Amino acid sequence: RLDDSVNAVLEQAAALLPAGTHASVSQGWLQEAYRPGAGWGEAFRVWMQRLFAPLGLLFFDPMDIDRADLLRGFLAPFASGRETLSTEVARATEQIRSSGYNAQVDFHPERAFLFFLHPEAGRRRVVERSPGRFAVDGTELAWTSGEWPEILDRHAAAFSPDALLRPVFQDWLFPTVAYVGGPAEIAYQAQSRTLYDAWNLVPPLLWPRSNATLVSPGAERRAAQLGLDPAAIILRRDEDLLAEVLTAQGHLEPLQRFQA
Repeated sequence: RLDDSVNAVLEQAAALLPAGTHASVSQGWLQEAYRPGAGWGEAFRVWMQRLFAPLGLLFFDPMDIDRADLLRGFLAPFASGRETLSTEVARATEQIRSSGYNAQVDFHPERAFLFFLHPEAGRRRVVERSPGRFAVDGTELAWTSGEWPEILDRHAAAFSPDALLRPVFQDWLFPTVAYVGGPAEIAYQAQSRTLYDAWNLVPPLLWPRSNATLVSPGAERRAAQLGLDPAAIILRRDEDLLAEVLTAQGHLEPLQRFQA
C-alpha cells in the first residue's frame, strides 16, 4: 500500500503540470486517488474512474473480490481437458510461425495456462504438468488429475490464469461481443482463440485499436526538404528507405561502411 512518501511524489507531479484550471482539477484527482493507505490497484481504479467518468466504464479488480467460487466454476473442466488445450495452442502457435510471424507467447506445454499464488514460495509460481500429475513449481504441492476437484475446492482462489488462458476467463466472466486491442493483445488472441471451445464460448470479434503518430512541424519541414512524405515513412518502416534517402543526398557511403 502507499505510504506518506506518495505526497512528495504528488508535489513533484503538480510542479510538472502547466498552470490552468485543468491542472488544478487533475492535481485534485491524483491526490484523491493516490493517497496514503490506498492500494496500487485501488488508486489506479479511482484515477481512471475520474478520467473516464462520462463514459460509464466498468472497472473490475479480480484481487478485490472473493475469487474462489468464480475460479472453481471456471477451472472445473481444466484437468480433464488440459491435454486438448495444449494440443490446440501448439497447433495455433505453429500456424503463426509458419506464416512468418512471431508467437506472442513462447509456448511450453508443460508450463502453460496456470499460476499458483503461493504465500511463501515467491508469490506467483507456475503450475507444471507431467504425466499423471500436476505440481506447483518450487514447492512440494502436487496432485494427480483425479485429485483436481479436491485441490480446486481447497485452493481455488490461489489459481491465476496466465496470458493464454486469461482472455478466456475474462470472456467467461463477462460475455464479450467485440474486443478492441492493440497488436500485442490481438497476438495473444491468435494463440488462445481455440481454447474457447472447451468452455462452450464463442470468441469475440477482434477490432484493432486505432493508432496515430504525431508529426511535429519541424519534422514535417525536414521531411519535405528530403522529398519525403511522413505517412509513407511510417507505413514502410524498412531499411531500404534509409538507403534511398542517403542516396538522394549523396551520403550513402557512410551507411555502407557501417554495414560492412
